[in-house]
Amino acid sequence: ATRSDHKVVVSVVRLERILDEASCPEDFDILSVDTEGFDYEVLCGLNLARYRPKVIMTEDEKPPYTNMREKEDLLSSRGYVLFRRIANNAIWTFRR
Repeated sequence: ATRSDHKVVVSVVRLERILDEASCPEDFDILSVDTEGFDYEVLCGLNLARYRPKVIMTEDEKPPYTNMREKEDLLSSRGYVLFRRIANNAIWTFRR
């Protein structure tokens, strides 16, 4: 099993802050997000109007451990189109 009732408290930093501190260019090529069902929450921590990766790859955890629909709505509303699903991953491309 990949899930348990065991909880671990961790510090959280918004993705945008990490990119800012790393002096990441705003139009970088690929963002890969694989956070064990928290991809939506991570993407919510990124201003996709400012940072515009050409390709975003996310993990599609099986419900109830994911906000897959919310993630799809978020990325679609920011100009991303689902390019392909490969195994448990989704590849999104930005359409101008």
